[in-house]
Amino acid sequence: MNIWIRGGTSDANTISKEIKRNFKDSFLILTTTTDFGGKIAENFADFVISEKMNYDNLKKTLVNKKIDVFIDATHPFATHASETGMKISKELNIPYIRYERPVEEFKDVFYVENFEEAAKLALKISKKNIFYMSGIK
Repeated sequence: MNIWIRGGTSDANTISKEIKRNFKDSFLILTTTTDFGGKIAENFADFVISEKMNYDNLKKTLVNKKIDVFIDATHPFATHASETGMKISKELNIPYIRYERPVEEFKDVFYVENFEEAAKLALKISKKNIFYMSGIK
């Protein structure tokens, strides 16, 4: 079975490791968008692709590699990557599995839907300094 894991996260590496442990005949292709992520992924997959893949390139590669299952373990905010994967999987009739990280709820925290809502709320509740932090890069 040829399995495509779109990742670049520790979740993708863990999923790859478990598949290899439980399904020894599987062939895993793991994709990342960075060379650093690709180097780490080499420990968990049979083949690694470290590049951003546009719609056409992704679709062509899925066909060429004869992928049987598409697993999406990208970062929760990589919505465009997930939408592209879902669309292509549907077109090619490849089962699509999306791994979602468990959600941890915190007390005394404000949850918002987007950056604009966060900015408005921050300005509403504080007239002092505001510390903003986003992403990992």
